[in-house]
Amino acid sequence: MKKTAAVDLKNITMPVLNIVGNKDDLVSPKSSIPITEGDGNGDGCSGIISSKDRMLMEFPLDHVELCISYDAHKNLWTQVIQWLKERS
Repeated sequence: MKKTAAVDLKNITMPVLNIVGNKDDLVSPKSSIPITEGDGNGDGCSGIISSKDRMLMEFPLDHVELCISYDAHKNLWTQVIQWLKERS
């Protein structure tokens, strides 16, 4: 059996865009938001990753709606494109 190695998210230093659906039932916001925004335990942590260039985009959508809804195409994806253009 192949052994897997643990991943230390603190080693992530590249730009990170964290897209979160507040109604997501597959990837809960509670597990996603701390990646870029801290874990809320009051220790001053500004996120699990080390990247200085990070952004959280939260939308009141579920997992599928983030991908294919009218709202996502009108609002979310235009912001994602802008974020990527600024780093290209």
